[in-house]
Amino acid sequence: MSLQPGGVAAVAEWYRYRTVACFVTDKAFNALESRFDLISTHSNYFQFLYNVCDLKYTPQNDELKHCKDLETVLTDGNLPGINALDLADEIVAVLALLNKKESPIEILKFRSNLDFAPSLGIVGKSFHDICRQAQLTLDFASTWTKNFKLEFNAVKSKVMFLEKRKKNALTGNLTLNGFSLDCVKELKYLGVVLDIISGYRTVSYEAVFAISGFPPIDIFIIRNNEFKIATKNCTNKCLDGSLRVSELPHPSERFPLNLVNYRKNIENNFPVVCFTDGSKINSKVGLAFVIFQDFIEIGTRQYRIRDECSVFQAELLCIAQAVSWICNNEILSSNFLICSDSLSSLCALNNIYSQNKLIVKTHINLDFLRSRGVPVFFSFVRGHTGIYGNERADWLAKKKRQN
Repeated sequence: MSLQPGGVAAVAEWYRYRTVACFVTDKAFNALESRFDLISTHSNYFQFLYNVCDLKYTPQNDELKHCKDLETVLTDGNLPGINALDLADEIVAVLALLNKKESPIEILKFRSNLDFAPSLGIVGKSFHDICRQAQLTLDFASTWTKNFKLEFNAVKSKVMFLEKRKKNALTGNLTLNGFSLDCVKELKYLGVVLDIISGYRTVSYEAVFAISGFPPIDIFIIRNNEFKIATKNCTNKCLDGSLRVSELPHPSERFPLNLVNYRKNIENNFPVVCFTDGSKINSKVGLAFVIFQDFIEIGTRQYRIRDECSVFQAELLCIAQAVSWICNNEILSSNFLICSDSLSSLCALNNIYSQNKLIVKTHINLDFLRSRGVPVFFSFVRGHTGIYGNERADWLAKKKRQN
């Protein structure tokens, strides 16, 4: 059998195309095989999420293992995409919301409408979605308060976004009651500053403490222990102490204060008048009271107490010291008047059911004076209004505070 030259060329071309076709087909099959292997691998890690209903009958340890395996897969370097324990808790919460066995498509639709369980949304939400959800929450809170005749102060309300990036640069246009809310990098709530400290997960504890300005926990514990030891036998311990019910005096021995309104020339009705005041500036606490007899200053008392004490404690202690002074000088008069610019201290002393040691001690001293026929009256005076006795006590307290 013989082939023409053109026939030989045609056979060669046919073999060449067959070789190329087989090579391309082989590459395609290999690519598909790797893709299917990849899909199979992902299915091994993600499949349990699409069959959430089956997890009702899965042992807790096995469920937690699936979550930990998924956390490992989604970890990029030292940054995990999810937290395994959080994901396990969210699965339990979602299972409680499913009343029947749902299909994977129905479960996916149900999961997309969830307003919680962020770990179940592996891809996560965009910043726009987060702002939209935050605005819906603010609108709900605003409507709820208006229904109960309340209203949030939009001027004092702030927004602080927390993110993993080093710089907190996110800003969103959120409103409350029609007013735009300011975006801030720190918040102060009840004297506590909430701030964002950015850093990688590998940042040292020393750097975190240096950035935050908070002492290391071991030093904080030592200082706290030293403070407790130092104040264990301190006489000012009574400022925060409470007595047991069995240690309280009989109710018949405790009476409300004899309160009178302060007015001009009220000193004419009281031969002896005491003005009390407490001061705390720059963490330094002092207190003082001044005694006037027939409009003449006859004595002063000044005290410097621990920096940890509050102004309320200083005011309360000063009144108690004035009552104690009257107990030792009752022969000076049959009527005493104590004037204080601390309305909170007078209200606390007016509570005959208080278990505070200092208040109870003051009540006992007042009952002693009452039994001797020496009534003590109390009056509230407004501070820094030009009343000489109050200004004098305030000056003495501040002077003692500086010592």
